Formats: sequence, structure tokens, C-alpha cells
Amino acid sequence: MTARALRLALLFALLPAAAFASERLAPIPAGRVADHAEHLIETAPPPESAIPHGRLAAGGGLEAWYGAPTDRYGHGVLGDAIEAGDLLVSDGGDTLSHTLAQDSVFEDLEPRIVDADGDGRPEILTIKSYLRAGATIALFAPRDGALLALAEAPPIGTPNRWLNPAGVADYDGDGRPEIALVETPHIGGIIVLYRWDGGARLEPLLRWPGYSTHAIGSTVLAMSHSHDWNGDGVIDLLLPRQNRAVLAVVTLAGGAPRELAHAPHENVIDTALVPIERRDAGPALLYGLSDGSAWLLPLPGGD
Repeated sequence: MTARALRLALLFALLPAAAFASERLAPIPAGRVADHAEHLIETAPPPESAIPHGRLAAGGGLEAWYGAPTDRYGHGVLGDAIEAGDLLVSDGGDTLSHTLAQDSVFEDLEPRIVDADGDGRPEILTIKSYLRAGATIALFAPRDGALLALAEAPPIGTPNRWLNPAGVADYDGDGRPEIALVETPHIGGIIVLYRWDGGARLEPLLRWPGYSTHAIGSTVLAMSHSHDWNGDGVIDLLLPRQNRAVLAVVTLAGGAPRELAHAPHENVIDTALVPIERRDAGPALLYGLSDGSAWLLPLPGGD
């Protein structure tokens, strides 16, 4: 057993049994994934200058995408060995770009336009991978006519180790936004919560193992959703457990993670988790499984 595997085994052993003693949910069958292609299958063409499989992000008056395809990393976790060397951002006028040094790439398909510190100004959240140290998250923003690198977290520390952002919201209930992600989703996935205080470093707040938001080789990254599940005013995370056959609702309120509910399946989740509004039935989360079936999980309360 490797040192990392031993640490994870010990961490799981120390978790209280109540952490996984959650309510069992019964999702509603919703036909086939093909019936919901407009929600579950990515069809929009990428920008002309984007990397293969790249997608355009839009929000906060900005558009963002990845360019300058490169094979200098070669990890291939997102379906091919092509990653990005540039981040590009447009405000409808000028297009700004940030080019990484040769020691790193953007191991990502779609930037996320977020408000990472709650000041009302947009930042761009990216997955940045170092050739010798693996993945981290990095924040960028257009400031004074340039696309600036604002902050990043320490990388995982090992090449060919990846992570996937899950959302930006107030997950612990302290009134400030945090960045949630799943570190190494393919091998002992760990929810990690970060806070940005405006400095150059993103600080981790907590770690909680047992979850996954990605399948190796897939271009599906949005396998998570943020929602106030239990109406306590704190945003919770919906995401698959490590085996991806169980959809879990996780609260991080007060910095004390635990599962609120779970929905088991006979096959693994392999599409995005897509919130939809049902006529006369309220909001629900739509997703698909590896057997091609589609499912709906009603979402209680409001976002």
C-alpha cells in the first residue's frame, strides 16, 4: 500500500459512522439520455481559437475560453493529450490573454466565471497543472487592460494528478464564498474547500474524502451542483460518491462535513448534473447513467 493510500485508509477509518448515515432518496426515471440531448449532451460549437473539446464560458459581462493547444504535458485525463497554454477573456471589446510558462498548462476545457471573494467583480477560475507537480486551481481577472494572475493554491505535488472544481458559494455558512473542488477524483476523491482572501495564495479550509466528479477520459466536468438542500441557508453540494453509482448530498456547514441524503443507482453517473425547472412540478436535477438511462432528483426549497 502506498503512503497516500494508507493516509486515505486511516482517514476513512476515523470518520464517524454518522457521516454516511444519510436519508435514502428515490430519483424519478426520466427516459433516456438521448431524450434530453439539449440538456445533457454538449452541442454548442467552441470558439474558433479554442482547444479541442474546449467550451466558451460566459457571465459577468465576460467570455472566457482556452487556446494555444499544446502536448507538453501529455496526461490525457480529458480525452486526449492536448491541453491549453493560453487563457483568453473578452468583455465584448478587446480580447485579453494570459500565456503560461513552459512548466505548466491549463488542464481544463471550460473556464469558470465566478465571484471568488464576494466583491461583485468577476474572476476566472481555472485548472492549472504543473508538469512536475500536478494540478492546482488558479484565479485570473481582467484588471486595467491586462489579464492578471491573482492567486493559486499549492499544486497536488505529483505529476499526472488532477482535480475538478465543483462550485463557488458560501458552503460553510460564515457569509463568505468558498471554492469547492474534488481532488484526485479518480483515486480516492477528496472534497477540498478553499478561501481567497485577496492575496496570492488560496488557503484550504477542510478536506473530506469519498467523492468523484469525473471519469477518466471524459469531457464531462460539471458532475456537481450547489443547492441549499435542507433549507438552513447554507449551500450544499450534490455530487457522486467515489464509485459514481450513488448521488450524494453533502453539507459543509460549520466546517463539519456530513452527508444529508443519497440516491443509489445500479449504474454509474456519467453526465453533467443539470438543474431544470419542471412545469407544475418545481426544480429538479437531471442526469444520466452509463446504461443510457436518465433520472430526475427533485430539489427541495430554493437555491
